[in-house]
Amino acid sequence: MKSESVAAERLILDLDVIRELEKLKLDDGAGLLPTLVELFHESVHDIEILQEHFQHGDLDGVRALAHNLKSNAANLGLIRLKCICHKIEIAKTADDMRLSVSLLQEEFALASLHLGSLNAKT
Repeated sequence: MKSESVAAERLILDLDVIRELEKLKLDDGAGLLPTLVELFHESVHDIEILQEHFQHGDLDGVRALAHNLKSNAANLGLIRLKCICHKIEIAKTADDMRLSVSLLQEEFALASLHLGSLNAKT
């Protein structure tokens, strides 16, 4: 049962990436991981804006924000979130991106929970 939980978590969060980030420090000696997590949490506003762009048919705006979110997700090893953002970014039409846009907020919340549990452990 525990191995199933670990396998599911790996789909959400690549723990190898987290371990590497935990080793890295900024110039002032602060850890890089907490800084990246904070920036990730601040990007919740980008999801709201992305959804507004989608509702108004601004697919280029949707793609640009999905690209930024994909980069943030990749930096933190958030595998599923990165994949969802990539699907949005390469979608040709609104119909092609509709499902991924609808999944985005839920996946962001799930990723936030996993990142929050890391902070609780450290």
